[in-house]
Amino acid sequence: MKGVWVLGLVLVLLLAAGCTAKKAENKPDNAAPGPGKGTANDAPSMGGVQQESAATGIEESGASTAPTGFVFGIEYGVLGLAQAYKKTGAHAVKFTPALVWWKNIQKEEGAPYDWGAVDAHVKEYQEAGYDYMQLLLTSGSPWASIDGKDVLPKNFAPKPEFEDEYGTFVKAAVERYDLDGVDDMPGLKHAVNEWGVEREFTAYFPGSGQDYVRVLKLAYPAIKEANPNAKVMLNALLMWDIFQGNPSEGEIEKRFKNPLNGKRKDLTDIPFLLDTHAYFDVIDIHSLADYTEIPSTVKWLRREMDKRGTQKGIFIGDAFPMSPLLAYGFETCEESVLAAKPFYPVTKETRCEAAELLKALRNPKHVDHSKALEWLQQNVATGLVKKYVVAAGEGVQGINMGNLEDWPLPFGAGTAQYFGLMETVYGGGDMLAAHRTPGKERPGFFALQKVIGKLDGFDSVEKKDLGEHVYWYEFTRNGKITVVAWYEEGAFYGLNAVPPSRELVETPFGIVTLGFEPVFLNA
Repeated sequence: MKGVWVLGLVLVLLLAAGCTAKKAENKPDNAAPGPGKGTANDAPSMGGVQQESAATGIEESGASTAPTGFVFGIEYGVLGLAQAYKKTGAHAVKFTPALVWWKNIQKEEGAPYDWGAVDAHVKEYQEAGYDYMQLLLTSGSPWASIDGKDVLPKNFAPKPEFEDEYGTFVKAAVERYDLDGVDDMPGLKHAVNEWGVEREFTAYFPGSGQDYVRVLKLAYPAIKEANPNAKVMLNALLMWDIFQGNPSEGEIEKRFKNPLNGKRKDLTDIPFLLDTHAYFDVIDIHSLADYTEIPSTVKWLRREMDKRGTQKGIFIGDAFPMSPLLAYGFETCEESVLAAKPFYPVTKETRCEAAELLKALRNPKHVDHSKALEWLQQNVATGLVKKYVVAAGEGVQGINMGNLEDWPLPFGAGTAQYFGLMETVYGGGDMLAAHRTPGKERPGFFALQKVIGKLDGFDSVEKKDLGEHVYWYEFTRNGKITVVAWYEEGAFYGLNAVPPSRELVETPFGIVTLGFEPVFLNA
């Protein structure tokens, strides 16, 4: 998704056309920790069971190894933040999609490649201890693409006479970061084995499905020739408006015919892209709604691949921790052609409440501004945990969670512009070269720290059916079980709402009351 600060760009283009256990006097601390506040060791116990809220921090993880199972990734890796986010235990990162863009690497025909920006990012994160990285190849070029001009390009695919040059560029990029001892980046510590071909199958790839397949068929053999161990990721599919809310198959069929976000190439050409399964190893999907879109998206993709007699791994390459509420337009109460689209769980009935919340967020002088910020940061923390857990439960290969920093957008992205898990100071200048200075960690930072510390490297996960609207996931790691659980009815709970809860009588942990905030239960 996104590019960087992508929703704002999309908008411009658009306008141009808690859980508690029943034990007396032993209530969990659900507040995010600050100086002197609780860590995992402060959580109350219940008959040998340790219970912790999602927003509670844990101590920094020790040395990590390259992921062999589910990848708890973060995005976008930018300069200046690697060491700060290493405190969460993260060791998998996706860099900004604009990093390996042909036009930035080779500015004119015959010019030498400039890997300076890419090297700087890879070096900083590898030196901080990150050993798993994803890079995306973008083919756009003002001199080599069919129409790759900087403003409103129409087709990133290379002109026929520059197809060989594109293949050479791809091979050079992959070769530089494969750690085979040949033409490697100086000081490279770990191979980059995950390569996406283009950024997202929306406006971020100007051109048709056929144009994209041309690019993919040029890139795939070049990647494999340079690094036989590399995995090629299909251009990311964005289908939030089809699958948000985990709809029925009948509803999915209706949405494909009349999608909320309009009929667009990333829907009509998706079957054509999936038909080219011989030229990719992994299906990349972007998840911009809340976690409820993940199960039906994964199920649909697996069914589609079954029709083609094959299966591919699925990776959520780009994810928001929670719903942006209202985005892709003006965040108004009134509906209109230019109005923002509602993202689940916001509906037509609750969009005015969501619009008022966004007003409070954006206006520091609003009477509810502080309350709205607190609401947002808590929902980012809880949503982040839910999305990682549900993705793991659906058996995808991993997920990259954003964002490492806020985005300076005036409107159009809903809550998304405030998803930075810590405060940062932007160094100014070009986004690829600007150095960020880390600031105060937010509740989402500690939620990330907890979910990685508790679940990274798990051996298995199983979703249990404990009743309607109950989410109960049992993770096993090194013979020990950790349950992540919550209760959610799928409604929008705004500033003054009190989300419902439910008491579960028969659980392995005795009587447990689940609420909106996910908790960790450890045997």
